[in-house]
Amino acid sequence: MCSALEAVFIHGLHAKHIRAEAGGKRKKSAHQKPLPQPVFWPLLKAVTHKHIVSELEHLIFVSTDVGRCRAWLRLAPNDGLMECYLKLLLQEPARLCEYYQPTALLRDAEEGEFLLSFLQGLTSLSFELSYESAILNEWTLTPLALSGLCPLSELDPLTTSGTELQRKESLDSISHSSGSEDIEVQHSGHKIRRNRKLTASSLSLDTAGSSQLSCSLNSDSCLLQE
Repeated sequence: MCSALEAVFIHGLHAKHIRAEAGGKRKKSAHQKPLPQPVFWPLLKAVTHKHIVSELEHLIFVSTDVGRCRAWLRLAPNDGLMECYLKLLLQEPARLCEYYQPTALLRDAEEGEFLLSFLQGLTSLSFELSYESAILNEWTLTPLALSGLCPLSELDPLTTSGTELQRKESLDSISHSSGSEDIEVQHSGHKIRRNRKLTASSLSLDTAGSSQLSCSLNSDSCLLQE
């Protein structure tokens, strides 16, 4: 569920909100390709209670804006406020335009209504998701792949764990989109250029991709209800 929610907020972000590095202090392998690091913390802050913002900005182990985004996406379900926050965001089209492309899921009125109905179905459940871990300081592959930002095929096979390979098999059944798109991210003098093929292991950034991501959320909802 967390990966699906993260993918919703990553889907269709403007390139200027995607960093080459998260800013964390974790050591990187010399053979590991860096993953893009979307950041939308200022957007989340705009609709979040001040005391919650303060709590998230003072977490001991969460030290990056990426980490705060990911912690927020766990704390909100814990507090039962995700639906409320999403309603507030959907009522701020100007803010959404600043962060998202026109084809982004959060800028699609129909998909927005679906997301609200999905989140409403979660209100009867109690969550105790961990949101104070240093692991959250950088994005992992799954939400990036679900959103279509980082196809799994771009990872170095030598550094891909067995768990990630299992995730790839799972993601292969989610999307059947095709096409290609160039993604270029520039931050602090560093540039990452990715030629992204929209294959079965990725979700496209068009409206079809939004529908497929919604299907992923719907599957999570069914599992939770069982």
